[in-house]
Amino acid sequence: MSLRKIIQYRFKVYRYFKQLYVWLTWTLRLNKSRLLFRHKPKIKLVAIAKNEACYLPEWIAHHLYFGFKDIAIYVNNTTDNTANIEKKLAAFSSIEFCDGDRFFTSEINSPQVEIYRHELRRSRKQGFSHVMFLDIDEFWTPKDLNTKVHNFVENTEADVLCFEWLNRTDEAKPFLSSIQQKIEGIKGNHVKSLVSTHLLINEINPHSVLAYNATHQLADGTPFNVDKTNFAKIDRNEVNKPLKSVFILHRMYRSQEEYVALLLRGRPINNRPSNGVFKNNRRGYIPASKKVEVVFEDKYISKYTIFMRNFYANFGLDEEIELGKAFVLAKRNQVAKTILASPKEAYPLIKTVFTGVTLEDIVSALTTFKNKYNLE
Repeated sequence: MSLRKIIQYRFKVYRYFKQLYVWLTWTLRLNKSRLLFRHKPKIKLVAIAKNEACYLPEWIAHHLYFGFKDIAIYVNNTTDNTANIEKKLAAFSSIEFCDGDRFFTSEINSPQVEIYRHELRRSRKQGFSHVMFLDIDEFWTPKDLNTKVHNFVENTEADVLCFEWLNRTDEAKPFLSSIQQKIEGIKGNHVKSLVSTHLLINEINPHSVLAYNATHQLADGTPFNVDKTNFAKIDRNEVNKPLKSVFILHRMYRSQEEYVALLLRGRPINNRPSNGVFKNNRRGYIPASKKVEVVFEDKYISKYTIFMRNFYANFGLDEEIELGKAFVLAKRNQVAKTILASPKEAYPLIKTVFTGVTLEDIVSALTTFKNKYNLE
């Protein structure tokens, strides 16, 4: 056997045993963490916020109420009064406001995913068993309005718990509370996931993860079979089933006033050209679809409401919410002018994202825009 073949053979043997070592290490680590944290979970909630002062106090209080004691919020490209909220909540050592700007650079293709990867590593070192990733318009919500997240996790053996969206659709007035006696929405086909920090992650997206030897489960205990082509969405059959005991209340629409305001992108990522002034991940305002109704029990909604009000009052957050509302409404008042100033090439996107909007000034601006360029 030649020297070259001997070297190649030894290299293959080395690679084999290296892979075997990694496999054994992660298997032992995963099994150990499953036993250690099954009955004593330590959970961190992670979010990314940009100009969310109007909504942050409610989002934070809501999740504190349901047992998310440790929260990390990555603030980026923000010009509203979020910093005031951070100062007023400084007494909460378990609530972190982190610098998100360092992840939003031209060198990082997906800042959100990069932050999630960073937090999984960081949280594991800090001793957390799980991380829940949510946006500020997403609320982890039990139908009984009483179950706490730790109690829920203690009753499952899955490594990745996947919760389905309920896209709320009944917000006729601006700035309504997320939780009211009765809410209505459309079941979405996406999930948001609570992830064990001890997994060997292969793939990650804003909704879930793919990981070595991991078990995925929906909120009712149903196994969630995932693969590389689909680990963010449930199938149509699952969408058509009744809403599960815990879901993600997704306020992607809110009122029409808020919806159009939130379509504005704001400042682009540093050194990265803007793809347009309007967000491109909306398909219009509230599509026609089957609605789901959730009615909360009086005694639990009363306890929840009292907690929320006391939280705002104790930390002086009502005035920050009002300042945040003014910021949102100022953006809303820019929308018609922004439509009129847009180039002709923006029409396909404008047509899509403003479908279903009936606000008088927006409808007028859309008509003027189409006439200006002789569009349909």
